[in-house]
Amino acid sequence: MWFFKKKQAETRMAMLSSDPRIGEVLGGIDAANIDRTASLGIAAAAVNLISSSIASAELGVYKLNDDGVGATLDTAHPLYHLLVDESYPGVSAFDMKQLVSQDLAVHGNAYLRIHRNGRSEVSGLEPMAHADVNVEVVPSTGRMRYRWTNPLTNIVLVLTADEVVHFRFRPKFAGGMGRSPISLASTAAQIATSLEENTAEGIENSFRPAGLISFPEATPADFKDNLRTSFREKFLGKRNANQLMVLDNGATWTSLGFSQQDQEILSSRKWAAFELARIWNLPPSTLGIVEGSTFNNSQEEGLALVKRTLRPWARRIEQQLICAVMSPEARKRRYLEHDLSEFLQGGIRDRYEAYKIAHEGGFLSVDEIRARENYGRVPNGAGAGFIQPLNYAPLGSVSINGQHNTAQVSA
Repeated sequence: MWFFKKKQAETRMAMLSSDPRIGEVLGGIDAANIDRTASLGIAAAAVNLISSSIASAELGVYKLNDDGVGATLDTAHPLYHLLVDESYPGVSAFDMKQLVSQDLAVHGNAYLRIHRNGRSEVSGLEPMAHADVNVEVVPSTGRMRYRWTNPLTNIVLVLTADEVVHFRFRPKFAGGMGRSPISLASTAAQIATSLEENTAEGIENSFRPAGLISFPEATPADFKDNLRTSFREKFLGKRNANQLMVLDNGATWTSLGFSQQDQEILSSRKWAAFELARIWNLPPSTLGIVEGSTFNNSQEEGLALVKRTLRPWARRIEQQLICAVMSPEARKRRYLEHDLSEFLQGGIRDRYEAYKIAHEGGFLSVDEIRARENYGRVPNGAGAGFIQPLNYAPLGSVSINGQHNTAQVSA
């Protein structure tokens, strides 16, 4: 059953002008039935993997150090607690980031309403579901505005571009509407969704193909109608599976459909699962597709998940959030960044071996190592210092009685 159409009956983007360029800027109409594709098992797992991973990674506000080397987590910044604890009264930062990532992964657009206090500081980031927002273009300015229907009160609010954080996935034009990852791979999505629907219909009928009952001579119309009704009642549906059919009066049965073996349902569904994983650039093993996987390549796919999938999604959210809530002056000293290091951690043995190398190399103290494992500091400041092997020395010096103080190489 091919339910996709080349044109949709309605569009979510109301335009205040008949200018065709505005339609192009807004992104046009998607051909694929996005919601139905997103409801497939593999697609739902892919969206959940991306959204829950991004939501669980801490999004911090960092301030560049005065010496220009490195940056420090700025816990005093007004945005910090909105991105780490509670983004809006009753909405945790985790839920906010997951809703944003989910809408972005499915529809290609996600929205946050910006609340400010009397000092014009951002005091809240309220999620607005994709289905509740209509986007318009103001002809006089060319800027977007957003009509949001509050699902709790049914009150419609009109918000300007300065009051909304608009996250976009691969817009066709700069500043335009984002495009759904599903619509960008609409052919694969259509095949996968149609295959699932055909499989579901086959299961409903116990995978028995359609057929034709023919008689050697012409039969009355009422006889045919009664035969159809009787056949449906006795042989169609899961409850009538394995019923015995008896034909007389020279009637013959001719199958008109493909059998389960002819359709190669299992192999086709495997292909569809791989195609859906490619839509979001996800390694197959991260979605439970373990065919052909080994321990080693599963580890490599885990790294690929962070480097090729989560990191680009995180950067997209960071950059679009920075542009919306930080002034150009503030961006010179501060930035937002997700901490994805937890996804790269190995087992406890691998971590401790890495800590040993870092500690002996002199670039992590005991307290810093303990903090990474959620342990407290060593009492009396005993873990704050850094160590270095005695056989290490600055380039161009020699050791005299254990002191490296004789320069040998000039600058």
